Amino acid sequence: MSRHYLTLDNDNQFQFACPIFNVTTKMSLCMKLRELVWMGKRPEVRTGCQACMSASKCPAAAIVSKISYGRDVPDEYGSKTPTVGKLRRDILERIHRPMVLEKTLNDFKVPDAERALIASASERIGKMIGAAPLPSTDGPPSRSAFDSETAAPKQPRKAKPKADNSNKVNEAARTGDLAAAINAA
Repeated sequence: MSRHYLTLDNDNQFQFACPIFNVTTKMSLCMKLRELVWMGKRPEVRTGCQACMSASKCPAAAIVSKISYGRDVPDEYGSKTPTVGKLRRDILERIHRPMVLEKTLNDFKVPDAERALIASASERIGKMIGAAPLPSTDGPPSRSAFDSETAAPKQPRKAKPKADNSNKVNEAARTGDLAAAINAA
């Protein structure tokens, strides 16, 4: 991640509606909190946010992950001037399904009001996904079915027939050797 992303900068003025807590917040504040959480610090504020971050339910954590592990990711959530924007569909889809466990909520001492918002977040996010903008196409073009304009279309790979290991698995399971049964499968 050698490229500088305004999204990750302390001076970022981008704001968004948090789909978890249904409030408008500055991206820079979320990134600052995320950094503290990843350093092992647990400030006494925004405990619900911290619980969501640790459970992969936070958009800021999903954005950092996308930037960290993606290639040529556009800087979609950075602005030098105060701007209110929307989260892209791919980020909403990443945080839609994860659930924050009761143990995590207890570990972070999340207040009841925030627990209720976290519990109802997936329903809100599901509604937001349909109205969310698609990810920016400023990055590299996606791979198509053709390697180049002159190449022939790629043929789908045929699935290789699987060897029938059911007898080996059953035999290993009968002997009680679980490791052998797993390896035989």
